[in-house]
Amino acid sequence: MTMSDNWRPSQTASAVCNQGFILLETYSGYRRKLRDVTVPGNFLDPSASDAALGAAVIRALAASRQIPPGGVRHLLRCACRR
Repeated sequence: MTMSDNWRPSQTASAVCNQGFILLETYSGYRRKLRDVTVPGNFLDPSASDAALGAAVIRALAASRQIPPGGVRHLLRCACRR
């Protein structure tokens, strides 16, 4: 069995939290995920409710997408323009 036999597409997001805010960001790609700069990050107040935090996580994951290997270049070009 090879690694490619076990691979399945998945949604990916990251969370960063400090005393000032919570930031949820969407990642997209093929096997290796990159920050998807075409999707705005979700900023929340640190005192956000569990329901608000859960909804933001679901939005970030729902925006994650599988991009064919050739399409990752487009994602990188978008990142360079920002």
